Amino acid sequence: MTAAREFRTIKCCEFYSTGKIILDPLRSLKHYASEKHTNSINSLHYSTESMLRYLDKNRAFFNQSQQEAIERVAKMNRKDMLLIQGPPGTGKTHTIHGIISMLIRQCSRDKYSRKKILVCTPSNAAIDEIVLRLVSKRVGGAAESDSTMMSGQVIRIGAMDYEPLEAVRKHTLDYNLEL
Repeated sequence: MTAAREFRTIKCCEFYSTGKIILDPLRSLKHYASEKHTNSINSLHYSTESMLRYLDKNRAFFNQSQQEAIERVAKMNRKDMLLIQGPPGTGKTHTIHGIISMLIRQCSRDKYSRKKILVCTPSNAAIDEIVLRLVSKRVGGAAESDSTMMSGQVIRIGAMDYEPLEAVRKHTLDYNLEL
């Protein structure tokens, strides 16, 4: 049921004003960017080799299917999308944390490092767990400062119809707008 709901949500994006930005951010950026910034946008790229090196250094921290998911991300085309799903306890959150860590490390090596990563989950509990892991843990060979670097960069957006843990609340959009 969750997979069907996720598919419907992605499919419905085309009918929302922000849908095109979510599904094809590069084209949207080109539309709104000035000539000066268009050159920067055209030069954005991730180094597949660099990301595969990250995976090689950290293989011991991931099982085979997690390694395959991370490798697929490293080899993805700009317009590709990856859906990670599975039963509870199979390591989805750990895989997502590894993917984001890999992308953050790649971005820190890129002169155009102000890239954004959007993570969508079907529940508040899932996104809260990802936020907690991003700001408090590091994966394998990630530098000690990686989790600190992510700490100030993570913004949790979504329904807040409950009282989240303080560690998550500090990363909500509402909390950051209050500051």
